[in-house]
Amino acid sequence: MTDKEKVNKAIELVEEIKTSSFITNSVTGEFSARPMSHVDIDLVNNKIIFFSDDDTLKVFEVINNSQVLLSYSNSEKDTYVNISGKAEIIKDLNQYLRYWNNDLDKWYPEGIKDPKLCLIEVKIEEIEYWDSNLNTLTKAYKFFMANIKSQRPDIGSHGKVVVN
Repeated sequence: MTDKEKVNKAIELVEEIKTSSFITNSVTGEFSARPMSHVDIDLVNNKIIFFSDDDTLKVFEVINNSQVLLSYSNSEKDTYVNISGKAEIIKDLNQYLRYWNNDLDKWYPEGIKDPKLCLIEVKIEEIEYWDSNLNTLTKAYKFFMANIKSQRPDIGSHGKVVVN
């Protein structure tokens, strides 16, 4: 599988999962995580875009250390994606217009004119995914056959890509 195919596979999984654990580094060195849903994935510029209030802890942490990890998981389908990258805070009305959708109205009743509104753009540096979306019977069969052959079971795909 080529790097482009791996990236496309990972992004396909991310688009299906939608919500990540957005993980930042706190000023004391611990990790801090919160669930966030992206509003766009820009594969031309290798960015994932989120809306946020600008007075949140995550924004403060991004300003102090831009390295973040986005962790997407769907345990029902055994699909997981980790994306590491550098985050940037954007305060730009034109960018808000570009990414705004009606679902955001419930979070930001003032709309794009909310003075606390900002975008967080995560420039993708590395993507890693695991996809084991097999039904239970198929997984059991693969485990059984691997056990008989004293091999590891082949129950899915894995890919890791450094993105330029």
